[in-house]
This record gives sequence, C-alpha cells and structure tokens, in this order.
Amino acid sequence: TKRFISNYKNKKTGKVLITSSLASIIPFPNMGVYSSPKASLSMIAKSLKHEVKDKNIKIKLIEPGAYYTGFNEFMLNDLDEDTYLKEKRLFRLIESKNTNSIERKMVKALESNTSKLKYRAPIIQSFGAKLYAILFQ
Repeated sequence: TKRFISNYKNKKTGKVLITSSLASIIPFPNMGVYSSPKASLSMIAKSLKHEVKDKNIKIKLIEPGAYYTGFNEFMLNDLDEDTYLKEKRLFRLIESKNTNSIERKMVKALESNTSKLKYRAPIIQSFGAKLYAILFQ
C-alpha cells in the first residue's frame, strides 16, 4: 500500500480498500488474538486517509460484523467445552445469516468517490459498535 501511494501519479484517481472488522472496536472474550490485528488495520486506514489527503486517492475501510460463515465457530475450537458452548450461543445470537449487507457496503465503497472512510454492516452490529465506542472508550 505504501509503495502504491508513493508511486502514485496525481493525474489518476485510485482507491485502497482495507478490510478490518467490528471486532476491532468491541473486545470479545477469547478473541484478542483476532481483534488486535483488526484494530491495527483500522488505525492504518485512518492514518493513510490523512497521508493521501493531497492526492486523488480514497481510502475505504470495510468493517464487517459477525456473519454465519463457520469462521467464528472455528476460532472457538481451542476453548474448553463450557466456554466454547457459551461463546457459540453468543455468536449464534448475533451472527447475520447472510452476507448481502456487507457485500452491498463493499460495492458502495468501491463506487463512492467521497471521502467517507468507514463502511460497516450489518446495521444492528454497526450501531452496537458505535454505542460501545461512545459508552466505553
């Protein structure tokens, strides 16, 4: 990304999409190893946005929430059985059953020429992340 930005010619337009996660905002128990690199990616996107403000490059940050893909359950495999079952129930409660909402946000980010940085979905999880950030950060 840095090489692209440093070699960028101002006559063109460009977009950099960085995929992070809503887990970068809300600390879930037993997911620090997953959440911390996502928080780093989100901060990189925010920093890059300021670095390219004089170029015709748009930085777009995609922050998906929890979707029912099997990935969340896989991440819980190393937990003891009681914790695994508790966390699995939590994910089943909050996971979105299809990925249409984040797919639409990604397309919107790709097509947008505004300076908007963050694209989050699903909406209820995005709202929860904003609320968490206001109340606890």
